[in-house]
Amino acid sequence: MKNWLIILLIACTSCKTLFVKKTKKLSKIMTLKIEHRGGTNGAGVAWHAGQQKYYTAITGNTYFPMFVYDAEGKRLGDTTMNTMFDVRGLWYNTSSGTLQTNGFKNFGIAEYLLDNEGMPESVKKLALASRQPDSQSVGAFDTGSKVLYFYERNSGNVIRQNFSGSSDTVKLYLGIRKKRKTKGHKNSTVTGKYNETTCIYSGISKAEIGLLNAKEKQIELYNPETGLLKRMLTLPSDAPVEPILNFSCSNGIYWLFDKRKREWRGYQ
Repeated sequence: MKNWLIILLIACTSCKTLFVKKTKKLSKIMTLKIEHRGGTNGAGVAWHAGQQKYYTAITGNTYFPMFVYDAEGKRLGDTTMNTMFDVRGLWYNTSSGTLQTNGFKNFGIAEYLLDNEGMPESVKKLALASRQPDSQSVGAFDTGSKVLYFYERNSGNVIRQNFSGSSDTVKLYLGIRKKRKTKGHKNSTVTGKYNETTCIYSGISKAEIGLLNAKEKQIELYNPETGLLKRMLTLPSDAPVEPILNFSCSNGIYWLFDKRKREWRGYQ
């Protein structure tokens, strides 16, 4: 009997390594400082794997600032760079190896052309027409499925668009972990808690779509196939959370923009 207990204890201990934590507390690991040259809202942070650089943009106008940083968060290049595009989303497209963006309202989708130092020098508009549900929608690129996600604030769902222009709806059950609890659930009762312009791509299998629950100060990751909440990432009490924009994810880091200090804070 004692031997069986020992075997059982060993088996249970080994099983712990197979469980993925469904709730995790995040901590700040780095910051990206933004100089005050116009605008108050952060569009996003993109990690360019080819350049090994971070790119950030301030949303709201074509002449608002854009900055580039190395892997450690040190600012690079000219601090007078402009976005040249009314940026909302910002991402690295792993298929084309380029830095891309979606813009305000009917700006559509564009691609940044970089110089030899990796600095943006011009913007090339793509033929793709944006399917974003709102003029302020922030696009997120899924590197696995090669599609764009847009959060639809009125429904609490996500629009999934491929690069041929076709799209469908990913039904989410906000705050719901179990399928049996989806019956009768209405997102409209909780959508007011969430950042209404932005969803992110987390890069985590079966928890790819992320939303910022600003009221509860947590990031919620959803399975796009089931629409169920799979992971909860809690933020520190001093984390800057906003009801629109100012939320991003890249290089395995969750980013929140502090409008007062004008800096992106990275959490992991």
